[in-house]
Amino acid sequence: MNTTPENNFKKNREISLFICLTESWSTRERSLIKDAKLAKQKDYAPIIFCLKDSFLDQYSQREGLEVKYHFGKVQRHFYKWYRYRFLSKLLKSEKVIFIHCYDLNLIWPICFFLRNSPMIPLFLTIDRAPRRSYLEIWHKALLTRVDQVFVSSESMIDEAKLRLGLLPRKITVLGYGVSIGEIQKSDLNKIKSELAINTESHTIGSLISPHHKNMDFILPLIYAVNGYNQKHHGDKDLRLILISEKKWNQNQIYKELIRFIKDAGSEEDILFYSGCSIEMFQRAVDLWISSAEGNNLSDYAVKSLLLGVPILVPRNAEVMELFNSFPGTGEAYRKNDSLGVREKLEKVLAKKKTYLKQVAKGSKKIKIMHSVEAYSETLISRYKKTISARKRAATKTRNILSRD
Repeated sequence: MNTTPENNFKKNREISLFICLTESWSTRERSLIKDAKLAKQKDYAPIIFCLKDSFLDQYSQREGLEVKYHFGKVQRHFYKWYRYRFLSKLLKSEKVIFIHCYDLNLIWPICFFLRNSPMIPLFLTIDRAPRRSYLEIWHKALLTRVDQVFVSSESMIDEAKLRLGLLPRKITVLGYGVSIGEIQKSDLNKIKSELAINTESHTIGSLISPHHKNMDFILPLIYAVNGYNQKHHGDKDLRLILISEKKWNQNQIYKELIRFIKDAGSEEDILFYSGCSIEMFQRAVDLWISSAEGNNLSDYAVKSLLLGVPILVPRNAEVMELFNSFPGTGEAYRKNDSLGVREKLEKVLAKKKTYLKQVAKGSKKIKIMHSVEAYSETLISRYKKTISARKRAATKTRNILSRD
């Protein structure tokens, strides 16, 4: 019996396919799992197609989602390349309701293989600005096969139109679809006590994803904290809490990070936490800071605002759109600018009450824009409408051909 990952699909099933061949764990992968869970609630039978042993694989299985594997890149003379024959075989063996892709690099072969499958809708989520323009004739020909593109904010609409040449009607703003549960109602002092957070110090928190293989993205934060404490020696000091969803000794950069912190003499300034609710830490810190590891706003940065905590995030178009709509809810810094990070830290901590007031003022509207309820309603609505539209178009085409 053939048990290779590309062929282990059951026949005669109706499935929805969610594709993302990344080894990272970020907002993009968390969005995929969220979308698949929402699809499962509507009986769309989601299958996650990912790399074996990737973080997406691990977290999908933890959520009870069905997972199938791609082999990964195959060595070709001077480079490595993905093979996509799995898709043509899948389309022959399964009844695919729709395909949702989360990687722009994968959309081209998917569009190619779907050219003879007009009944299958194709969705694409873009979580970051494309690095280049795709306006050549062959790109346009393939992109016409995409039914709907999902983005997180209005600023991403302009990126999708400018760099992909997409029509506005094909672009839908979903927001981030985050939920904070009941933790916002919890007693703040009790949370700080449970987490052993010193109330005599300023505390800032940052989530460090387990996929990182180097620590370049976090060095500006450490330099900034070190510089802040040297400048404000004798005043209320600053502690940076680095949070990991997995045990720190399983993180690839942990040993190197420990050595660097020790050499910098910052052992008392940097704290490591893992295994606890990230939202609990967000609720307890004075400021949430996102490291410069992606192009767009992080889902956890949005959660921080909903929990009433200001944010310090890398500067980009989406971030500036947020701060223009909700001024005073945080600050933006430039990538690799430790001095800029320190100055922004000083600004927020010096006017902490003002920032907290502005966050509280804007949190209701932010929740409306990025709530999981609104996200779910829009996403499922787009799935249903597009599936129906594809069926009507295919039926109309068959009727025309039968008359001929």
